[in-house]
Amino acid sequence: MADYYELLGVSRNASADEIKKAYRTKARQLHPDANPGDATAEEKFKQVAQAYEVLSDLDARARYDGATLPVNVRTALSCDDCGGSGAGAGTQPVTCSECNGQGQVQRVRQSILGQMVTMQACQRCRGFGRVIATPCATCSGEGRVVTEKTFQVDVPAGVDTGSTLRLTGRGAVGPRGGGAGDLFVHLRVRPHDRYERDGFDLVTVVEVSIAQATLGVSLQLPTLDGDETLVVPAGTQPGREFVLKRRGVPRLQSSGRGDLRVLISVKVPTKLSDEESRLLRQFAEARGEDVAPADTSFFSKIKSAFS
Repeated sequence: MADYYELLGVSRNASADEIKKAYRTKARQLHPDANPGDATAEEKFKQVAQAYEVLSDLDARARYDGATLPVNVRTALSCDDCGGSGAGAGTQPVTCSECNGQGQVQRVRQSILGQMVTMQACQRCRGFGRVIATPCATCSGEGRVVTEKTFQVDVPAGVDTGSTLRLTGRGAVGPRGGGAGDLFVHLRVRPHDRYERDGFDLVTVVEVSIAQATLGVSLQLPTLDGDETLVVPAGTQPGREFVLKRRGVPRLQSSGRGDLRVLISVKVPTKLSDEESRLLRQFAEARGEDVAPADTSFFSKIKSAFS
């Protein structure tokens, strides 16, 4: 399934009204009544309806979108007091008389091969081309100060541990009005209490009782898109896997999503009441299955025989 925003033909920052308008347009175009016998259009209509169901709900949309998170960094920012020039109040940097504002000087020296001309950074202005006679007291003439800064980072859906986001122009600024570099944010995804990630798939273990596995049960399963009904049919064996298509993680920089894989675990009770034990033994007897006797001393005798 394509990205929900792509399905509706809207941007990721589209308003609720824009999403509703786009859905109504798509729904009219793809409705089965307008496309009789067209299975492709019918499937697309269902996908568009599902996309609108998620994006029209604020909570569901927030779960679907990766997130906007604050990132605190210690970095070099332009000095506010001098505007990044490095010069004190009421003064301005002046052109370096040594290099005439070029930031570099020509050096000539003799060698056995003749004259050698090299270009070197001007020592007087340190390559800036301008000299600061009265440095700014706040930044000591650097034009920048090191401080804490908080950035709001848009984390796209589908990122995983090890992903890196590049924030252009949000890195440290250069000295004396130099441009800003980029900020690279390395991501680590916090573990979830229910789901594990396997690529773009989500994997979870659902525990059912012996009776539920034997007779079948319908369960409500939380997903990224809200609760889904999971039907566990009668006779389900431990370890059986159910796959909910396109209920996993959105594929980063691509369309579609992974799947949600549900593994069934059968919980065996460790303690039974007398009535529960009697009924279970009656069940085993009806099936002709051998079980341990009700006498609790039986296991003590077996244990002592091997001690």
